[in-house]
Amino acid sequence: MMYEQCGCHWASLEDFFSADAVLLVMRVVCVVSYVALASWCFALWYWMRCRSVSFLGKTLNAVRSWCGTRTTSDEDKKVDELVSANRERRGWELVILNGAVMTLLTFNSLSSLHAGGVWGDASKDDMARIMFDSASVNTLVWSMITLFVFCWGRCSTNVLNCLHVLFYIGVIVVHWSVSNTTNFSVRLAVTAAFRVLSAFILGHVSLTLVLSAAHCISIVARVASTPLSSANVSYILWAEVAICLISIAGSGMSESILRREMKAILQANFAARAERTAKELLTLVCDAVVTLDENLCVHLPSPALAALLFNPSHQAFCGVAFEELVCSSDRVRFRE
Repeated sequence: MMYEQCGCHWASLEDFFSADAVLLVMRVVCVVSYVALASWCFALWYWMRCRSVSFLGKTLNAVRSWCGTRTTSDEDKKVDELVSANRERRGWELVILNGAVMTLLTFNSLSSLHAGGVWGDASKDDMARIMFDSASVNTLVWSMITLFVFCWGRCSTNVLNCLHVLFYIGVIVVHWSVSNTTNFSVRLAVTAAFRVLSAFILGHVSLTLVLSAAHCISIVARVASTPLSSANVSYILWAEVAICLISIAGSGMSESILRREMKAILQANFAARAERTAKELLTLVCDAVVTLDENLCVHLPSPALAALLFNPSHQAFCGVAFEELVCSSDRVRFRE
């Protein structure tokens, strides 16, 4: 199925703004962009220097709090805590990455505004193009939102969910801002890539499902209000359905992989605790406790064994086959 380009004008948000209103909005955008650019430069410098915020501690605390006795519900609860902590860490990294990208895009938007004469006799068409057909306003909004999250210093699950919702709202506004088929096609492709990426990074299948359904409804309403041919409408709708399915599947896959990883961490921690407990119990009833590797060689130093065999070295017998430490008359029985 081929997608045919149409050069006709679409009804968009641009129709609701006069020339003076567009110029006023872009001047406000320009001033706020100065503040956002300076703030993000300082914030990124501060983060690179201090790195004072870390969500890895939550993961470590959740692992350390894992107790010796467990049930299925306890394990699921701990896995949920680890998944939440890991998602918060991902979200914080996403905020930092967004700040770096928004800094570059804001600088580019300021360059375009000054080149268009925002503080002089600016052309209405140039300002309208920058406001609606470029991503300057959307860039500024996201720059301020993520700057607020950075200054707040927290990126909890609820904050990530709010950012996810705001992202989809911004995408919908972008689709209703474009005024021709070419820009709509480009925006649809770019936002589709970001939707899939956000689904993989943030997970949360149920929220992704709801937001994808809302976006699909918005796309249906948008193409219904445009003079597109039935072939183009069919192409856009099938592409939207495919992106929705990919986003939902990617979100579920990401969450499933993350849960399996966190469950493996818990099980490894439990096994280590069980090993330490068994070793402590054996120490109470045995003269020496030795840890062997898969080849039945001494894996870790055993001061008690070294004392029994009158070897004062701290690394005594490490790497030595345990059979060599057994009395020759008992080796046959040991092999059995």
